[in-house]
Amino acid sequence: MKFAYTLLVLVSVLGLTQCKNASQAQGGFSKPAAFGKKAKKQKHIVDLGTSYSAKNYDHINDTARFLAGMPGGINSPLADQRRTSAWQQHHASMDKMFDYFARSRQSSIMSWQGSELGDVSNRNVFYPFGGPDYLYAHTFFPRASRYVLVGLEPVGSVPDIATLSGGDLTPSLNNLKASMSSATNFSYFITKDMRADLSRTSINGTLPIVMTFMARTGHRIQSVNKLSSPAPGFHILATGPSGGTKSVYYFQKDLSNSGISANSNFLSFVTSVGAPTTFLKSASYLMHRNSFSNIRNAILSRSYAVVQDPSGIPFNAIAQSGYNVRLYGQYSGTLDIFREHYQPELASGYSSGQFRVKPLPFGVGYKQTSLIVAKRGVSLDPILAQY
Repeated sequence: MKFAYTLLVLVSVLGLTQCKNASQAQGGFSKPAAFGKKAKKQKHIVDLGTSYSAKNYDHINDTARFLAGMPGGINSPLADQRRTSAWQQHHASMDKMFDYFARSRQSSIMSWQGSELGDVSNRNVFYPFGGPDYLYAHTFFPRASRYVLVGLEPVGSVPDIATLSGGDLTPSLNNLKASMSSATNFSYFITKDMRADLSRTSINGTLPIVMTFMARTGHRIQSVNKLSSPAPGFHILATGPSGGTKSVYYFQKDLSNSGISANSNFLSFVTSVGAPTTFLKSASYLMHRNSFSNIRNAILSRSYAVVQDPSGIPFNAIAQSGYNVRLYGQYSGTLDIFREHYQPELASGYSSGQFRVKPLPFGVGYKQTSLIVAKRGVSLDPILAQY
């Protein structure tokens, strides 16, 4: 446990990076724009750049399975690479890592979301500050068809595995595994380590991570396109594990006020197909700062629902924005590195009886004890009707 908490200290690097030019002043929360206000239609918001799809459907999907430590088809072009000791070791390590995730969290989360989230779980998903964490986005919201992930990590590329020598393959696969191990073990990425791991080898950036997570969650990739707007990123089109199309976007984007305006094309793209469910986990309490007011207010005004741990939007800001709220688990405060962001309003919400508090059968986030579900429209529970 001490080891896990030591690792958590490194997570603050994300906050320091996002807030490099941000004000540290704390204050009240400005009221967001009215919910439901439609943004002006933007033409050509997404600029499709390099395509990896047309003639390489099987190759791209096989590459994802290779990165995930999974076997290929009978005619796999990477059959020789899978016979190497480097890949055999990678295969064993990835099986062990994802088996642990399935036992420790995945099955509990999947069961919980099926009974507790209702239609919240099949909306389009917006996951800011989550980086390439498609693993948890899909686990919490398996019925969604569109996911927009945002982080500071570079986009990267689809690696050409066949050209990697034995000397390149081993460190590249080791770095890929290392970059994902904290997410499967502790439910968050250690941003500093991940950025370093995926910048020094031929398997680089966030794209290989998302491809790996998609392969391990039963997706079959149809195409990958690099994007240049509304921010640098990529778009993966895939067939989901239960059929149907999954559309996954990742954007490298600074979400502080210096990086995003209140009416940016980026926010218009996020809501272009309807109000999303916003998912916030291990978000370094960035939106507790005035320097992240634009993204905070945009989420509150444009989301259909918000599912978050306490490190996302301050609880009192959610309560003041007209959402119906349900609480799960217990609020046990913050880690020492985030002690300035202790939320007495949230503590009162858990203890006052104003909200129904239900058990949380899995860990999530930094202290892994608390989850907040806030939804527009009808009350989540009759006890909340008077709130």
